[in-house]
Amino acid sequence: CVDIRTVAFSPQGDRMAAAGRNGKIRVWIVSDGSGQRDIDTAGRRIRALAFSPDGSRLAAAGNNPTIDIFDAATGEPVMTLAARPAKVYSLVFLDSQHLATGGTDNCVTIWDLDSKDAVSHLVGHGGTVAALACDATGRTLVSGSYDTTLRVWNVAEPQEPATARRGAPGDAR
Repeated sequence: CVDIRTVAFSPQGDRMAAAGRNGKIRVWIVSDGSGQRDIDTAGRRIRALAFSPDGSRLAAAGNNPTIDIFDAATGEPVMTLAARPAKVYSLVFLDSQHLATGGTDNCVTIWDLDSKDAVSHLVGHGGTVAALACDATGRTLVSGSYDTTLRVWNVAEPQEPATARRGAPGDAR
């Protein structure tokens, strides 16, 4: 990997993936540090990786016009989602059938992997959504943006998100 931009551990902790500028994803076996495989993504910069909750799939996105999902065991492509018009900077599986992505369109997109469609757009950030995380249930999603805010979303019951902003020096944290 060259100019690494993202790393991800499988939920079981047995594999780690990293990717960056050269568009290759390298997967390692954690126990001995050996390289398991390289996955080629057409040479475009990868900015985000995520394993599915069961570890069977690996999602990758970045400067590509797509989000690519691979079989984590074989590296073979499983599906492609059309990500344009935004570059994707962050992604996380909510559960085995839903993927959340964030990027340069300043919103969070929820994808249904059965239909391969964007089923929801969570709007509220004023800058690129560069970080995403969800709780173990996949119902609470947190997004972080270049606009210096964190937003907490209840994806089970969409509503106005809670927002946390960077405080002034000396503010209680």
